[in-house]
Amino acid sequence: MSADQPFGYPYVFMEYLGGRTLPTGLARAIPHQYHDKVAKQFARVFTELQNLTFSRIGRIWCGEDADQPVEIIPVAWHSSPGPLESSFEYFYNERQNDNREIIAMHPDDPDWLTACWVLKTALTHMVIEDRVRGPFPLCHLDLHFGNMLFDNEYNLTGIIDWSSAQAAPLEQLSVYPEFATFPVLSDEENRPIVELKNLVVESIRETE
Repeated sequence: MSADQPFGYPYVFMEYLGGRTLPTGLARAIPHQYHDKVAKQFARVFTELQNLTFSRIGRIWCGEDADQPVEIIPVAWHSSPGPLESSFEYFYNERQNDNREIIAMHPDDPDWLTACWVLKTALTHMVIEDRVRGPFPLCHLDLHFGNMLFDNEYNLTGIIDWSSAQAAPLEQLSVYPEFATFPVLSDEENRPIVELKNLVVESIRETE
């Protein structure tokens, strides 16, 4: 990355990964006959990530040359950089930061204020109790169709852009943009997304 070398310009050598990104969400871009195959591949990815665990929440650092012991360091872009010891702290600080921004934009709106209270109160119901203090799995945090590579037979050949990856709560690992339905679409239009999600969940259960 430094220009202070014989070539004179910053550069990075990267291993080439075959495959291509898809033009839109996976449930629509991938033909239906391949959904079961793709679901099984996703299940393996989630299982592998779930099994790569750490004792604290934060970014993973192995030194400038990736030759040092693994260390958990702060997450600069998070509302509570950490490293953190509990999932509740992670979600509480994130929610409070969002609530402060919302209240600043809608200081006298009872609907927004009520929504902030509901979201804050809901935290205790969404946290997995026996995983509050870890272990915390590796999370990609940006796992959407633009960061996955497939060949012509829809074999998953690689996952790219790990720049936001970190050790995070297990709940965060389950947040996957490709499974999000769209309120403006009908149930029929959202059906491919729901069905692909169900196939992935079923495949994960089969691997456990």
